[in-house]
Amino acid sequence: MQAGAFLALTDEETARFVRANGGPRVVTLVDDGTRRTGLISYRMNLSQEEFMVKLNRRLARPFMDTYEQIFAQGADHVFTPAMTHGRYALDSNYQRQITAYANEVFSGDFWRQWFHEQKIHCRIYGDRDMLLEQGYAKTLEFADDLDRETKGYSKKLWLGFACSTAIEQIRLAEREALKGGRKHDHHPLQDGYPDLVRAYYGEDIPTVDVFIRPCECRLSETMPPFLGEYAECYFTPIPATEMKGNWYRKVIFDFMFVRRRTFGAKSYRENLEPQALEYLRGYYAKNAETVLGLGHRVGGFWLWGDETASAGP
Repeated sequence: MQAGAFLALTDEETARFVRANGGPRVVTLVDDGTRRTGLISYRMNLSQEEFMVKLNRRLARPFMDTYEQIFAQGADHVFTPAMTHGRYALDSNYQRQITAYANEVFSGDFWRQWFHEQKIHCRIYGDRDMLLEQGYAKTLEFADDLDRETKGYSKKLWLGFACSTAIEQIRLAEREALKGGRKHDHHPLQDGYPDLVRAYYGEDIPTVDVFIRPCECRLSETMPPFLGEYAECYFTPIPATEMKGNWYRKVIFDFMFVRRRTFGAKSYRENLEPQALEYLRGYYAKNAETVLGLGHRVGGFWLWGDETASAGP
């Protein structure tokens, strides 16, 4: 299918195409909502509960719109790591403001109504023991209540707390080994680690298809544990909540029609048509002295925007 025809599809048509043709069903979206709350509310008086509610509602709508768009175009699971372990090393005021924000998400009527309207099951993942030690017992209680309340819905939004990839994979594997003398006796490419996935998430979940992160070209421990073997990564120069139009449908098109998965069977020269190689050579030459990030996909990076790059200093 040509790009123009694909981008002209409705959300319903896109979702059907994705489900029928192996498109992305499991998406990780890293978008620094915590950074936004930190910039706006740092050192504020957290006893001002009314202000916290208003702040949440002001910040929530762009995230809601983004989640709605991804689900409408075929995704079954969306993962958003809200706080990795490293965030808990910051000062106590930062932790308190994020706790207050999370409590409003899980217990406030604004988000609860949205989960029901969109028929989305809200789930959390991460190191619950650490969260309890850090004083998040009430937050977990709110989250579990919302989990039970929305569990009848098939679309799932996973919010991660203390969810750093390597730390969590090691912690859980160690725990499961100590519990039952665990031995992995299946070839990982044939069987993977389904028992660890079930132990960690409470259900079977396919691996991540698409990983989207704005502003930084690194994972930073944000890939959902045990699910990142073959994720296609898209690093965008602006937050997904600020991208407009058909941006996610373009990601789907790129995932299904542009990227090639050769698993090392071919060199990059064999993997790309001569015209594509010539184009990339010219692109790199043209922008050799400019700041990349204003063009489009180059290699493995999804550089959002039009092709014109401004000259560097």
